[in-house]
Amino acid sequence: MQLVSTPPGAIAGTDRLVLQALRGLFIARRLREVPPAVVAACRTLDDETLHALEDMLRALENGHIRPPELRCLCQEHPSPDEELLLDVLALQAEGRPDDAYAVLRFFTNERAAALAGDAALRVVLQLEAAGILMDRGADAVRRHAFAALLPLTIPGARQEQGAGACLPH
Repeated sequence: MQLVSTPPGAIAGTDRLVLQALRGLFIARRLREVPPAVVAACRTLDDETLHALEDMLRALENGHIRPPELRCLCQEHPSPDEELLLDVLALQAEGRPDDAYAVLRFFTNERAAALAGDAALRVVLQLEAAGILMDRGADAVRRHAFAALLPLTIPGARQEQGAGACLPH
C-alpha cells in the first residue's frame, strides 16, 4: 500500500473534490474550449451538484462586491477566498446558514449572498445524498461561529460612519 501525503496547507478528501470542481467550473465559464483537466475535475461530482455549484458561482459573479480569487486546477494550496467558499459549504452542512450568509457577504451584495447560500445548501444536500460529507465542518464553525451577529466589514470597501457609530467624548 502506498501512502500519499498532503503537503502542509494543502487540502484533501471531500474539500479537495469540491474545490477542484469549483475551480473547473470557474475556468469553464471563462473559456470557449474546455480543457480535459477541467472536464476530469467536474466529472467527480454528479450533474445536480455541478449545477448547484454553478448557480453559486453565478450568484457570486452577478452581485459581487469583489470577485473571489479562484486558482488554477494545478495549485495544491487553496486561496484564502477558496477557503472561505469551502467554509460556506461546511457551515451550510452544519446547519449554520446565517453564518454562511455572513461569510458570503465578503464577496457579494445581500440578494446575491442569499442566492449563493441557497445554492450552497443544494450542493451540500446533493453531496450528503451521495454519502459525501464536508471535512471541515467543526473548523468552519470555529472560524465563523456567530459571524452573522458581527458588523459586516468588507475588505477593500469604504466603511461608512453612521449615526451612533462613535460615542461622544
